[in-house]
Amino acid sequence: MDNKVMYQIQRCMAWTGPISVVGYFFFWMVLGHNLPKPPPPGWSGAELVANYYMPHRDQILLGQCVATFFGLLNMVWCIQLSEQMRIRVKGTQVLSQMQLTGGLLTAFILSMCSTILAWCVRYAGTPGVEDELVKAMHIISWYVFNMTYIITTIQYVGAGLFAIFNRKEPAIFPVWAGWIAIVFSMTMFPLTFL
Repeated sequence: MDNKVMYQIQRCMAWTGPISVVGYFFFWMVLGHNLPKPPPPGWSGAELVANYYMPHRDQILLGQCVATFFGLLNMVWCIQLSEQMRIRVKGTQVLSQMQLTGGLLTAFILSMCSTILAWCVRYAGTPGVEDELVKAMHIISWYVFNMTYIITTIQYVGAGLFAIFNRKEPAIFPVWAGWIAIVFSMTMFPLTFL
């Protein structure tokens, strides 16, 4: 393959990272009605359906379905980043593999949780589907979304350590970005105590 073509492909792949983050945030948080905060977990199934899913049905359904796409788009960026890390290091590729594995699993979790929430909104208020089942699926989605933070932590620590210790130029990330990635990933630890 022509080097110019491959370079352009890789540039496009690199842009999928910021695009997926902005897209996921907008569709999952804003259109999905999880901002400024999601519905209270203490609501009964009937309250969840009546006060959250039914009034915003179309927006939440569209938001979660499109968020699924943006969650998986993150996978393309993780593959590109891992490849860039791999070609800069001779020998062990453990940090590249941490970033890639964590990134792929994060993309899967993001899309899976959005898919479950899309199911919830699709079947909320449907005859024959109990409100408590919708609530159970809703709560499961949130638990999976929050409790699997360690997957993303593994990804960020791998990329962060690479940024801090790899001195080849041009750098993929500045050293300060590596520290931010590691510190940010550690701030997710309180999710353990949900």
